[in-house]
Parts: sequence; C-alpha cells; structure tokens
Amino acid sequence: MTNRREYLAHYPLFKNLEPRALDVLSGIAREFEFDAGAVIAYQRDVADSLYIIKRGRLFARAVDERGIVRDAHPYEEGDRFKDIWLFLPETHDATVKATTPGRLLIIAQDDFLHFLRRFPQAIDDLEPQYDEEGDLVAGLTPEG
Repeated sequence: MTNRREYLAHYPLFKNLEPRALDVLSGIAREFEFDAGAVIAYQRDVADSLYIIKRGRLFARAVDERGIVRDAHPYEEGDRFKDIWLFLPETHDATVKATTPGRLLIIAQDDFLHFLRRFPQAIDDLEPQYDEEGDLVAGLTPEG
C-alpha cells in the first residue's frame, strides 16, 4: 500500500506538482477508511471537497423529488468526484454509498485554497493535459 504522498505524486490530477508542493498537499489530504454500505455523501449535502477513491467501489444514485432514480453510476479505484468543488462549493447531486470496503482521500476546499496561496505556481501545474487521442492524462477536468 502506498502512502498519501506517493499516491498523490502518481495520481493524474497532481502528478505535475513540484515535490515540496506534493509534501504539503499530502499533509492536507485526509484519508478515511469505509465499510461496504457506508454512505459517503447524501444528495443535496454541501460539496466543498475533492474525494478520490484510493481503494474500493462506490455507487452514486440521484433521485428526483418524487423518489424516481434519474441518474446512477459507479465510482471505482482512482476515480474522483468533481474537482470544481476545490474552487466552488455546490451540492452533491447524488447519494453515494460504498459497495465494497475501501479508502478515500479527501481534500477540503479551504485547505486547498490555502495551499494555492502558498504555492501559486501549482495552479499552472494543474492545467489539463491531453494525450494524442485527446484523452485527459493530467490536471483538472475542464468540465469540473
């Protein structure tokens, strides 16, 4: 099992950060263990953190006001919730539950913005980068 710093150094979003910035980022990333069946987020709760699935599987289900499922999708190891939440809080658009035990890394927006004030160059290091096929390989997701 890798430690947080090693994991973040190889995680596509952060792999272009300088070593000192990675050290600090790994210090603000909180790691949580979860059991199968645990609720990770409730639909309509405040979303002001980045969630990275380090290990395990999650399932998101969005329902409308009548209780009808309108969207559902899995999250697997390496997936993340919307990175826009590092900059702009919103609400969770689905309830997310664990389907297997696992681990999450969570970076709170306030901590991340403080990190950017300390390492302003990091915002350039998070710029989206694409491979020859046009697939995102590093950096922030353009659509959040």
